[in-house]
Amino acid sequence: MTSPQEALQKARELISDPKRWTQEAYARDTDGVDNVNCGSDHIPEDSVCFCSIGAIAKAYGCNISAAECSTAFKLLEAGLDDEVGVYNDSHTHAEVLAAFDLAIARASSSEEKP
Repeated sequence: MTSPQEALQKARELISDPKRWTQEAYARDTDGVDNVNCGSDHIPEDSVCFCSIGAIAKAYGCNISAAECSTAFKLLEAGLDDEVGVYNDSHTHAEVLAAFDLAIARASSSEEKP
């Protein structure tokens, strides 16, 4: 099972290259098209770039709804001044990565506690 820290690290790595990060969509295909169907909230296999939430879903191998209920998501959101999706869409790539770094540190310290 993927720990919250592992999920955050995988998600951060996934979006570490600006070409693999997006705004205004959970995920996009090679043509830049939002490819998450409204009827199902899974991340399609042909996705090549992700927002913060989409990256967490991909890291866990789960759908968007499950990602938004995950501990990793909650750790990320705890350090933000807004909801994860709004923050992702209104901040720079560097700011989003910095938020992941803080969440990873938070996850690390919480996993070390007995």
